[in-house]
Amino acid sequence: MRIVKAKSERKKEILEAATKIFLKKGFEKTSMEDIIAATSLSKGGFYHYYSNTTDILHDLMLEGIAYRIKIIESMDSGYIDWNDETVVQILVEKILDDSALMSLYVIYLQASQRNPDLRALYEVLKKENRDMFEEHFSSQSKTLMEPFYSDLILGLMNAVMLGAEVLGVREVFRKNRPFFVSMMKLALEYAREGKMVN
Repeated sequence: MRIVKAKSERKKEILEAATKIFLKKGFEKTSMEDIIAATSLSKGGFYHYYSNTTDILHDLMLEGIAYRIKIIESMDSGYIDWNDETVVQILVEKILDDSALMSLYVIYLQASQRNPDLRALYEVLKKENRDMFEEHFSSQSKTLMEPFYSDLILGLMNAVMLGAEVLGVREVFRKNRPFFVSMMKLALEYAREGKMVN
């Protein structure tokens, strides 16, 4: 007897399979056939959900944003005192994160340097990140987070995330968390003084 899965279950199965394969082979060496083979779906059934690996990676990046929002919402039992210190702590936690979703993000960043579709996706993800964040949190958080959407600070954060993953120094970075807190505070101060140029 054939088991019929709900649409959400099938999508979840695809994303879980894709995560494993992207982490093992990287984005550029992963084909749709690799992912299809790792699921219980037929080729036609699979293509009903996704037509290319970029769309799959996009959904995985959205899962990463949702993951980060859940972490923030769980802080202090759901009550967040939005101030500079809180925002800095949230961002430092993000750059030092050690999850599979962070590893996927680093794979995405690396592949985006060679893939124009992924490069274009970066701007889409920035907007979706901002929209999802604003949907979940107060207008005060929007004001406090604004400097961190700049190209300079996003680039700095991405550089740290890439370094942690590619160089294998995440644990060293985590042990030196106060350094990254100071770095983000300095970046915020720099932005608030109007010194930042994009």
